[in-house]
Amino acid sequence: MAKYQYDMAIKQGKIYYDGDFTPLNIYIKKGIIQEISLQDHSAKQTLDAQGKLVIPGIIDPHVHFALNTGTFTSADDFVSGSRAGLLGGVTSFIDFLEPVDQAPEIEQAFLRRKKKAEGSFSDYTFHVTATNPVGQTRQITQKAIELKIPSIKIFTAYSESERRTYENEIAEFLELSEQQGTILLVHAEDEEYLKHSVHHRPADLPLSRPVKSELSMVKKLAELVELKGGRLYMVHTSCGESLEIMSKKYPQILNSSFFMESCPQYFYLDDRIFKTQEGYKYILAPPLRPKRQQRKLQHNFQNIYSIGTDHCPFTQKQKNLPFLKDIPFGIGGIEFSFPLMYSLYGKEAIPKMTEHPAKLFNLYPNKGILAEGSQADCFIYDPKIQSTAGMGHSRCDYNLYEQIPLKGRVVTTILRGQLAMDQGKIFPARGQFIEREINLESH
Repeated sequence: MAKYQYDMAIKQGKIYYDGDFTPLNIYIKKGIIQEISLQDHSAKQTLDAQGKLVIPGIIDPHVHFALNTGTFTSADDFVSGSRAGLLGGVTSFIDFLEPVDQAPEIEQAFLRRKKKAEGSFSDYTFHVTATNPVGQTRQITQKAIELKIPSIKIFTAYSESERRTYENEIAEFLELSEQQGTILLVHAEDEEYLKHSVHHRPADLPLSRPVKSELSMVKKLAELVELKGGRLYMVHTSCGESLEIMSKKYPQILNSSFFMESCPQYFYLDDRIFKTQEGYKYILAPPLRPKRQQRKLQHNFQNIYSIGTDHCPFTQKQKNLPFLKDIPFGIGGIEFSFPLMYSLYGKEAIPKMTEHPAKLFNLYPNKGILAEGSQADCFIYDPKIQSTAGMGHSRCDYNLYEQIPLKGRVVTTILRGQLAMDQGKIFPARGQFIEREINLESH
């Protein structure tokens, strides 16, 4: 019986290594990358990646699987959403606990979410979600650290549903972040500029949630970070002008303590779509922005730290309602996030979808990089395949990116050294919960 040196070898490909594509072979044993070299070794399983790219597994830091709005539940649960993700090279994702305003509620929210995540096809972890946590910031921070999910999301809007966190508590969370090494995620809209009406229709969404609401809150948050320290991660940045404000007025904190995430939808779609007959499909918050803001976003891509999807699709039946107040907010995209961003930016998109979220959310160097000693999470990408996205594999009954041309396709996805997807075939689920330890020395 032949004795193999390694469990898996990926040969003849160009691997994303040290910021560039280099012809190298990868050798894996017990789920860990043991060797990266030009040497030719034997393995139980050899994948031929000739003419293709080998890229670290995508980490999506922002998804909402099985999100219950009270009226509707999003179309993808942890099984269907993670399966679609594997087809797009996503090997890890971060979802959110149900919102809480008291620290004692976090553990039960964690256990409920973890139970729902059973059967995930890829690895996962969570962010805590806090709502108006007056007098609870320290306790919430400590519980997040204890549960090894040391990232906390807040909203600066939605006071009507008591989800808003106010300036005092934001300042406290930032001080605790500075002391404890946690990170504060912020949904950044200035409520002063939001306009709500029971008569608003899909075409009114840009009026309801204007550009100014994001720009105003960016400045307020930046000033708080400068004053209090800590680390703040602004989710789903939708306006290119937000990046301009940060790079011109706050360059000393941009992507060192104030990190900015954006999503594929803001690079590809703009607010003209809301005036069409199918505008209801595109309802999300923050909304798609005017073309001018989109161009600024595209031009300032270098100042985006990471790309998430905010994956939260709802079916046409759930969304095709006449008034905004009744429509669930959210769209999908996890399967196509990498092909979409690679089609625009090539290798420049890779660290924003792998190494950066891994470092920020305490997953590095186990994940986010192809290196000896790291977990063998990666995917093989054929850049020569030219196609459109098509319908995809979400449980949602439409895909907003269906007709968009893509440069390349994910052909194989590997999770911890085992085939998770190959040529469209999904292998048995092996997703695991990822514990995230704080490392104060890295901050």
